[in-house]
Amino acid sequence: MMKKLICLLLCAAMVFGICACSGDEEPGKTGGEDKVAAVVLLKAAQQESGEKTASRVVSPEDADFEAMVRSYLGVDPSLIEDGALALSEDTAANEIIILRPTDAGDVKTVTEALENHRTERVQSDEKYFPENAALFNAARIYDKDGFVIMVVDANCDAICDSIDSLMSRADDAEKLAESFDEDAAIAALAYDYSKPVPEREAVDNSWFEDAMFIGDSRMKSIMNYAVMSEWFTFGADLSAVSLTVNKVYTQTVSYKGSEMTIADAVRCGDSFAKCYIMLGVNELGWGSIDSFTSSYGELVDLVREYHPGIEIYIIGIMPLGDKALNSGSWLTNDRVKQFNAAILNMCAEKEVYYIDNFDLLAPNGKLDDDAAVDGIHVEPRYSKMLVDYLLTHTVEN
Repeated sequence: MMKKLICLLLCAAMVFGICACSGDEEPGKTGGEDKVAAVVLLKAAQQESGEKTASRVVSPEDADFEAMVRSYLGVDPSLIEDGALALSEDTAANEIIILRPTDAGDVKTVTEALENHRTERVQSDEKYFPENAALFNAARIYDKDGFVIMVVDANCDAICDSIDSLMSRADDAEKLAESFDEDAAIAALAYDYSKPVPEREAVDNSWFEDAMFIGDSRMKSIMNYAVMSEWFTFGADLSAVSLTVNKVYTQTVSYKGSEMTIADAVRCGDSFAKCYIMLGVNELGWGSIDSFTSSYGELVDLVREYHPGIEIYIIGIMPLGDKALNSGSWLTNDRVKQFNAAILNMCAEKEVYYIDNFDLLAPNGKLDDDAAVDGIHVEPRYSKMLVDYLLTHTVEN
């Protein structure tokens, strides 16, 4: 009898133990191991490695996740159980892609798709963005613990090490992901308005179709050449001979069949996506550069007030040639450079784009004799040179 009782107690203990073990597991746990979501893994790895150049994070919570997986990566979304992408906000190539195929048998398919994605990016970037092509060539693509991973970054080893380590550190991953500040990462990569617009692939002449131009006689010459030679079409020409930054409220132009001040033309209600402004040569004799930049800033404010969201490009004062340099003590290229430095500071303060053309037009420190008969107003060939330069110095928003 005692033996039967002992056997019954042992069986009961075994059944209780089995029931206890077969109860519901803690959410996020599988077989006693942490199962980290791809987006948590991605953010945590960036936070831990300190590499946040791929700042735009897209996960299954985002409406365009499946579309990006399909069209950008060439992966069938139905094969993916979980995933996340981190992409650059500008023309940089930095990317982090973490995908978990639903079926282990699809790991190879997904890996091959990422290999094809890399090949396509190398082919498309090697001509115009060779540094991006080099990054993609050096990208790491591998699979680990059910994830397929692709990292495109100069420090991809550090990111990959973090990803691999965090797969088994769920608590750390959650904490790091929570401290990942996507907005701060984007802000760190924000455009640097304290520097001139860098060169990039040329845009088409149609770029100017929705642009208005404000400037003095030098700008007016360029606009006249553009019309006569059919260089490009534009939204509005508000340039005028002898214009200065403080005369935009009094000097008139012919616009929409009427004579009106430049300021009123800006206020007219027409819609423009871009504004190019080139002023300053007539102000080189002013005693106060601060007064000049203050008035310039007010013009920028006027344009922005009546055209919210417009891209404003400030073109630096073009250099001078001998004829002008010999005509007045205030007409010097040192003075031009001094004013341009002040204009750049104003651009940084107002967060508008500055285009530096000095070295383009004066590789020898001044305009060549054939560039401008009077040393100020450049000839058609040099005007076209500046127009082409503008098309290779745009900012992709």
